[in-house]
Amino acid sequence: MNEHEEYLEATRRGEEMRATVPYAVSARYDRRIGRVVVRLSSGLEISFSPRDAQGLETATWEQLQEIEISPTGYGIYFPELGVCRE
Repeated sequence: MNEHEEYLEATRRGEEMRATVPYAVSARYDRRIGRVVVRLSSGLEISFSPRDAQGLETATWEQLQEIEISPTGYGIYFPELGVCRE
């Protein structure tokens, strides 16, 4: 398989995955409940305590305010901390 064919196959797999597996469409830190809340493409919202995520255990609420979603939607990034969670 040449590079172009590999690229096309990877693109096809990525499109198939996005069509069948929910991905993040928004993420925010809710200071009131002390949890990171992620809304998925399916409409489901999930949340977790930063204490339970490696690299976020000692983060302040200010450091958790900015959250970026990866281009694929399968990871979130905390720029203030340099931490990515997938």
